[in-house]
Amino acid sequence: MRKSTQKISLSPKDKLSSIIENPEMLIKEVIKNLSINSNFTNLNNTFLWIDIAKKILKRHSDFSDKHILSLKYNLATVLCNKSDYINAKKLLNDIIRVCSVQKKVDKKLLTNSYYYLSIVLRRLGDFENAKANILYALDQSKNNGNYYCEYAEILFKLDKHEEAKSNYEIALEICLIKNGSSHPSSANILFAYGYFLASIGKKNIGMKKMNDAYSILENTVGNTNLYSVRVLGHIANFLCLEKKYDKAFRNMNIVFSCIGNLFGSNNIETITCKNNCARILIKLKNMAKL
Repeated sequence: MRKSTQKISLSPKDKLSSIIENPEMLIKEVIKNLSINSNFTNLNNTFLWIDIAKKILKRHSDFSDKHILSLKYNLATVLCNKSDYINAKKLLNDIIRVCSVQKKVDKKLLTNSYYYLSIVLRRLGDFENAKANILYALDQSKNNGNYYCEYAEILFKLDKHEEAKSNYEIALEICLIKNGSSHPSSANILFAYGYFLASIGKKNIGMKKMNDAYSILENTVGNTNLYSVRVLGHIANFLCLEKKYDKAFRNMNIVFSCIGNLFGSNNIETITCKNNCARILIKLKNMAKL
């Protein structure tokens, strides 16, 4: 039988009807829109699809494992990027549980799920379990710069600075060979390495790497992309530590505006940026009085 070539038109604001004639096509469409592309240029747009993805999972959780797992994975990665670590953790644990008992295991999906679960656990402060997850991912794929960078991030949190430094450098080397120096993935690893160096007292070289990373992101994904905005926020915090309050405030105000537009005024990240702006502004005014 010839497969249907019917297409579906869907927007993130659409309300799902009570009867879906072709749930498989609907799920595929949402999976496509929830997929962060290799250059991260569509990252901001993926956040618009979170609510409809949650509704579909609630309604069609017993549908084809393959499609539901793909939807859960894409949703988990987007939630992770949105800093919704609790809900991302639930999805990733479920994916790993299902994949682990399948007769034909999707190794790529399973390995990437362990990688993202490592990020989530690190963000939640569970460093030892994060380490166990990333070591599993590294055991499955030893040529992935993002995996080595995540391992370095965990080692940094565990105060194993020499090991962390070594793994940041491995991560950067792999990514530069694969993607070149002007790719967003290389920029993200360069930023993480720079942040690490600045945090352990090597501020000049660390700040240079962070600024270089921001320049790459600004030129490739734009200055309103979430990755660019967050890097700028970290740079602003370091500028504040160096008492460069004027530039720190300008940068943080840009971050506050962009995060607010993305996530709304009640989001915890928006509120944090607002508080950071107020803190820097107070320091700026106090300096002016001296």
